[in-house]
Amino acid sequence: MRFKTVRDLIDHLAESHFALSKLYQRLASNADAERTRMMLHYLVDHEQKVADDYRDYLKHPHSAFDTWFDKAVDSDFIKQLTYVDIKANASLDDVLSLALELDNKLLADIEALLPLCPGQESRQYLEGLLSSAKNIQQRFVHQTMRMQDL
Repeated sequence: MRFKTVRDLIDHLAESHFALSKLYQRLASNADAERTRMMLHYLVDHEQKVADDYRDYLKHPHSAFDTWFDKAVDSDFIKQLTYVDIKANASLDDVLSLALELDNKLLADIEALLPLCPGQESRQYLEGLLSSAKNIQQRFVHQTMRMQDL
């Protein structure tokens, strides 16, 4: 997807997290271990909620949404998910590592656009979006670590 505006980025994030939920659903159906399947099902729900949150952002217009970036940026994140797989005997650590790797790619998409913001308002909005995404990731890591302790 090519980002031209802040709205495009948020739409991409919503679509990407929805695609992640579908990926984790597919991976869960192939996982051997019950705990691994549980974590993957947790990820399905988590990613669906994050996708819904981004869609909700778009329902509440912000003046930064229609800000055009100085240069358009491409991302083929969703296409790359087609090739993602894990072994049937994947551990909880394998799943967590994969989830963090994929989530970090989306964070990098946001970070790549910060220097391309034409104004302070759009930059501040993206910085807030990035901070929020990092907080969500941190809570996700804590939740999955608790799951490992069960």
